[in-house]
Amino acid sequence: MCHLIRLRLALLLSAPLALLVACDRADDTSRGPRPMTGVVLAAESTGVTAGRTVDEAITAEVKRQLGRDDELAALGIDVHTAGGRVVLRGSVPTTALRDRASALSGGVAGVAGVDNELNVQAR
Repeated sequence: MCHLIRLRLALLLSAPLALLVACDRADDTSRGPRPMTGVVLAAESTGVTAGRTVDEAITAEVKRQLGRDDELAALGIDVHTAGGRVVLRGSVPTTALRDRASALSGGVAGVAGVDNELNVQAR
């Protein structure tokens, strides 16, 4: 899980911060978890919390996955993430597309759950 968080931080933050995150702690799990103070301090200095950054990374990846689907990409689905929970809003023409949007969103690493608020409205 730490690797996933560090990767997402590295993708979203500037290069110097990405280096700080990657070098913050060794992958030695035999001694148990250790605090990641470098990440916290760096995130605070940029005005971004690690949790918010992870949520932003999840939102970006969900949008990317939806954008890769030809039918869903054209629908302009609104995506928000808070605490790992993804919220989908907008309209889709079929329940199959509504379900597919949920499945794609739920398959993104780090997603704790999907609240599908998409309305089915035939066109």
